[in-house]
Amino acid sequence: MRGLGEVARRGVAAVAVALLGALLALGTAVPASAHAVLERTTPGADSVVAHAPTDVTVTFSEAVTLVPGAVRVYDGALHEVDSGAATHPAGDPTSAGVALAPDLAPGTYTVTWRVVSADSHPVSGGFRFSVGHPGPSAAPPPAADPGDGAVGGLLAVARFVEYAGLAVLGGAVALVALRRAGAEVAVLRRGRRAVAAGWWALLVGSVLAFLLQGPDAAGVGPGSTLDPAVLATTLGSPAGLLLAARVVLVLLVGLLGRRLVAPVDAASPTGDRAVGTAVAALAAAATFSAAGHAGVDAPVVLGLAADLAHLAAMSLWIGGLVVLLLALVRPASPAPVAAVLPGFSRGAQVAVGVIVATGLYQTWRDVGEPGALVTTTYGWLLLGKVAGVVVLLVLGDRARRLVARRLVVPPVPRPTPSRPRTFALSLGAAPATSETAVAESPVEDPPVPAGEPPGLDVPSRAALRRGLLAEAAVAVVVLAVTAVLVGSPRAVETYAPPFATTEHAGALALTARVDAAHTGATTVHLTGADAAGRPVAVSVVEASLTLPDQGIGPLPVTPGPGGASAPLSFPVPGRWALDVTVASPAAPPTLFRVTVPVH
Repeated sequence: MRGLGEVARRGVAAVAVALLGALLALGTAVPASAHAVLERTTPGADSVVAHAPTDVTVTFSEAVTLVPGAVRVYDGALHEVDSGAATHPAGDPTSAGVALAPDLAPGTYTVTWRVVSADSHPVSGGFRFSVGHPGPSAAPPPAADPGDGAVGGLLAVARFVEYAGLAVLGGAVALVALRRAGAEVAVLRRGRRAVAAGWWALLVGSVLAFLLQGPDAAGVGPGSTLDPAVLATTLGSPAGLLLAARVVLVLLVGLLGRRLVAPVDAASPTGDRAVGTAVAALAAAATFSAAGHAGVDAPVVLGLAADLAHLAAMSLWIGGLVVLLLALVRPASPAPVAAVLPGFSRGAQVAVGVIVATGLYQTWRDVGEPGALVTTTYGWLLLGKVAGVVVLLVLGDRARRLVARRLVVPPVPRPTPSRPRTFALSLGAAPATSETAVAESPVEDPPVPAGEPPGLDVPSRAALRRGLLAEAAVAVVVLAVTAVLVGSPRAVETYAPPFATTEHAGALALTARVDAAHTGATTVHLTGADAAGRPVAVSVVEASLTLPDQGIGPLPVTPGPGGASAPLSFPVPGRWALDVTVASPAAPPTLFRVTVPVH
């Protein structure tokens, strides 16, 4: 039976290794650039076509996953005029299209779209086109499902539960160290409960994230969580497959690690079990990296490796912190805890170094320019996370100094078992064994010199316990911010710096300043100067927007109050041309063409 059990453990470990390799392959096989960006539409945005089209197509910068209702078309009365489900036209994964009802009446039509990017985040938008001539008024896009926001909030909670569980699960390493140092049963029991709670949190959070991924992607309410069509869409997407793999891997972690801490007699060595558990845990952590921002920007392998190292270091640090905090609660003998503290302190320093190094690299990838830190939601959230990590570093340094200054490492009796021992992480009751326990004879170390009691004195233990508790509280806040960050568009995608350029025509120079050169609504401000460089007042006589590369436009632009500014709207990225005729005292009405690169 033991041979069969060992074969089973090796088989499960092999499955974990295979899944880890598949996850890395899936992550590196996605040539993407984070959120999908709309590149062109057919018909063109705000265009007027002579004849009714047979279909509508939207094309993106990367492959996208279609969800129910991915592309919808409405007439001026908000009646849906599309026919059938959205598809990838000609099998192109970067495009989404839907057929239209025949013989559309003249007027203006509104198109809404919602797809899932390679990083598992839904993106949506809309545009209008007209048949024959524009309608008397353009219909607004239909209101979103009121449950959409609720699903997003629930998904953020599920992510927080996942990250919290992953963080605490790393405490298994500290728990093994405490057991080997001879910690008492009560201390080990508290540690096992914490690690088991982390495993359950990771499992429950992963299941919830899988169930909520579909409704979040489709923009529907929580009532569609168990809808077969929504579940099928989730399983058919890369993000859904990663979430399903995460659930399987977390179950493997529990199966392999169930007997990793509590002492039991067994003939097989602990190496296979420990390696299998570690591989399964790393593979589960890799699903976070492959499904998030790290898996979409080149070089993908480096991004995945950095994010995985970041998660592993975080788990070992915070998990060990939680287990040691519980070990310091009324220990009958502080000696085993004192024996583990120096090693944990050194390991925590290494983990912090990894977290800082990989965090800096991820910040460079996700933020891009310094200005994005203070002008985007992602940037402010990242600054909040960095502030929390700095507080953790300060608290950790204080704890390290306290341990180095006040700790006396005690001699710990070393058992000499007559045969190998294994250690088990009890996610439930530890399995019973019918074999007779092997007697152990402790080998005593030399006594501690007089006047140097082992471990930390009571005031020092209390101070260390308070410090670790503060670290744990700050870590909870950092994990909550992280859960929001992974579901937010990156700063490098949403950062829209101002754009300014100056064009000359005759004796007049025109400077155009665009508030944000990004898709969506913005404003252009115009100032003029004469041949001598003196400022002169200008006012817009006529203006229009065109996108020559895609044949969009001219789209009329209405001047704002005062005539020196105008609201603009860029439906898609590209090099837009603003043709503007201005009047000024320095010259007759003059036509300028201003090229605006829109991202």
